[in-house]
Amino acid sequence: MYYFDIYGRGEMIRMLFDYAGVDYEDIPVDRNMQLQMKEEGLLEFGQLPVLEYKGKFYSQSMSILRYLGR
Repeated sequence: MYYFDIYGRGEMIRMLFDYAGVDYEDIPVDRNMQLQMKEEGLLEFGQLPVLEYKGKFYSQSMSILRYLGR
């Protein structure tokens, strides 16, 4: 999961992973990395958090939570 090294919309996703006992990689993003990801087209809506799973990038925190919940 890519998100800033702060609490915020990405924290709910972190909590879900921790509660479920799922190993995941939490990749902290700074402003420069966010701009680079945006230029590369990895941020569908230009926003974070983004979840990378099997080479595909998922965006929008509530959508990610619903996806992981299933």
